[in-house]
Amino acid sequence: MTVPFFFALLGGIIVVGFLANLLFRLTKIPSVLLLIGIGVVLGPVTEIITSDLLVSIAPYIGTLALIIILFEGGLELDIVTVIKQAPRATLLTVLVFVFSVASVFAFAYFIDGFSVVNALLLAAVLGATSPAICIPVVSGLSVRDEIKTLLKLESALGDVLLIVTVVMILDFERTGVQEKSAMVVTFLKSFGVAFFISSVAGVLWSRLISWMGKENLSYMLTLGFMFLLYFVVEELHGSAAIAVLMFGLILANMEVAARRIGKKTQALFGIDIIAEKFVLDEFIKNITAEISFFVRTFFFVYLGLLLNFESLTLLTGISAVLIVLLLLGSRKVGIFVFKMRNRSMTPAELEVVMAMMPRGLATAVMAFLPLQAGIPGVESLPMYAFVAIVLTNIYMTFRIIIAERRLESERKQASLEMESSMYPDEETGEPL
Repeated sequence: MTVPFFFALLGGIIVVGFLANLLFRLTKIPSVLLLIGIGVVLGPVTEIITSDLLVSIAPYIGTLALIIILFEGGLELDIVTVIKQAPRATLLTVLVFVFSVASVFAFAYFIDGFSVVNALLLAAVLGATSPAICIPVVSGLSVRDEIKTLLKLESALGDVLLIVTVVMILDFERTGVQEKSAMVVTFLKSFGVAFFISSVAGVLWSRLISWMGKENLSYMLTLGFMFLLYFVVEELHGSAAIAVLMFGLILANMEVAARRIGKKTQALFGIDIIAEKFVLDEFIKNITAEISFFVRTFFFVYLGLLLNFESLTLLTGISAVLIVLLLLGSRKVGIFVFKMRNRSMTPAELEVVMAMMPRGLATAVMAFLPLQAGIPGVESLPMYAFVAIVLTNIYMTFRIIIAERRLESERKQASLEMESSMYPDEETGEPL
């Protein structure tokens, strides 16, 4: 590949990404599948770009994309809505993850003949959705902010569950030590560390960035600080993904929080918190949106480059398709149980929640970990992961198209009912 052709390729991908993003805004058809398809054509199909070297840098590309996308997602969240939706998101995440892991484990162990450990690894790898895909897609949908927040939190929490579970299984296989409460403790510690560090960092940085928000390179400084935040939280065994999401949330909402608590701190402690000192400059949000578009466009293409199906056998393909169907059923059951305690969603909103089950780079990367750890019998895990990534993204795309049509129908129906109540029948005096 020549240097001019390389840059022509980059330019072409950016143009296609922009047009796909524009198409999404106009038609609500997600651009994810198109961009992944471009990656598949450039990689496995034409071999213009070989995927052998790309696998080794997948954790770095994936982490960079995740940091930027989660930060943008945090900037878009409303803190009051997050507080209200967090318990519901946790319930939905746990329900769907548990049902997904249980069903895939049962199939892999009893039907495919996997060992207990390998079946658990496969189930955990496929058990959660991808925040790097869900967050940008959800942001562009025409649903209530409460539903957007619910799905963003679910994908972020599920990502943590996936990683923690896979690492715990690998640790158990390596050491042979099993503690019943170990996973719960690890999970809670992961959240506790992320919550504390990101809260402190967010409050301090919101004050600093408000002071120097209009300075040159202030965004680059914020980006560098965010990378350091990711490193610190990871080193302390916290959830760096949750920390980045919360960091963005606090930066965007610190002014509102300061207005609410300012009078109380003044009365109780004599500390005057001036809300105007925590205003986030719009430039930060705008440049984050630009960089996020660039990163996620190439991230989705990169994901397509990784999808190599050369070693896919007919039996593995059939099993993978059946497992994806089990994942669909598990999500449906999880949502059904969730709906019993949360009846505020309309049928069209439930369609959106059902649609948001794409697997992404975390699934692909974690599928290679057992191989790198030397676990025997896990050679087919990447194939299962790749099939699941493709099929769940296809499913998400078409289900969202259907859901958006139903949302539009519900809005029209609600509008007609409102007009009917405003203009009663002249003869009867009752609403039309």
